[in-house]
Amino acid sequence: MSTQGHFSDGQYRIPLSAAAGAGGVVKVANPEGRRLRVTLCLVDASTKAAAAATINAGIGDGTADVDNLIDGLDVGTAAIVASNVTNPGTNGKAEQTWGPNQFLVISQASGNVAGLAGEVVVEWTVMA
Repeated sequence: MSTQGHFSDGQYRIPLSAAAGAGGVVKVANPEGRRLRVTLCLVDASTKAAAAATINAGIGDGTADVDNLIDGLDVGTAAIVASNVTNPGTNGKAEQTWGPNQFLVISQASGNVAGLAGEVVVEWTVMA
């Protein structure tokens, strides 16, 4: 599922979707078409999922669940604001390269994300 959002220089704001599968929550192509370095992936889950659920966020080819930014964020217990800097989980990183043909992918990792709402804010710097 592709999602649209608001893009400005070095930042993208994308609404969260409540869908299962790889990229069901967010799937967005690299907006600049060149190599970027993601410095922030901030998830603002303003409405929690209706049941127990966790999500993963990362950069990948868009066809699989990836957790190289945020791994296993609990979005089913309460509304939460979390990031790859403050809540990376086991496999999450503070920074991640975003290739020109890659996607930011946020996926349901466990449980059921039905009812989840909010947005993700992604910030980056352009790499040479």
